[in-house]
Amino acid sequence: MNNQKNQHMKLVLAFLFILCALPIKAQSISVDRIESDGRHQIMTTTKDYKIGGIKYSFSLKIYEDRYDTDWLLLVSSFNTIPDNTIILMKLKNGDVIELPVNNVHTGDITIPGHVYNIGNIGYVNPSSSATYYSSVYVISPADLIRIETHGIEKLRIGNDIQFVDKEWSNNSLGKYLTKCRKKILERLEKSKTKSNESRSFYDDF
Repeated sequence: MNNQKNQHMKLVLAFLFILCALPIKAQSISVDRIESDGRHQIMTTTKDYKIGGIKYSFSLKIYEDRYDTDWLLLVSSFNTIPDNTIILMKLKNGDVIELPVNNVHTGDITIPGHVYNIGNIGYVNPSSSATYYSSVYVISPADLIRIETHGIEKLRIGNDIQFVDKEWSNNSLGKYLTKCRKKILERLEKSKTKSNESRSFYDDF
């Protein structure tokens, strides 16, 4: 079972790597599919935050089978994300949620070129290749409820050698993760209702 989970985690990272490189704006469900082994994946679109001057893309994902359910926080960036990265979330009630990285995927993507004008002169920025880092953190349903209840006041991402901080007075990240959680639960409930309506007489006998 653990080997199977590790294999699926690698697929999650690979898909996140592609997803976060796309120019997605609206917050919604980006992935909802049943894998060949019956595992259900639901993922939200990303939201970008600048932390310490570095752009990070956040999203939330659920990974469910008939035995258990995993909630995953996905974080990606063009900035290096080391294998020993930890995320600290300080809630508005003073509690701290600690999330050690579960896995990091590194790959190269092509950044499309573009044309821009200065006065009457046109300039071309050619396409280029860049290294992109995608990381996964297991987050419990209880911690997601704590985030919804109290909100996130401060976030730190990094390790003992180097880290960056971000503070919010408006609970922006907390509101985003709460919205993601609710959207995933709504989609999950709809999927289960649809599945129950189409059950065969012989299912689970």
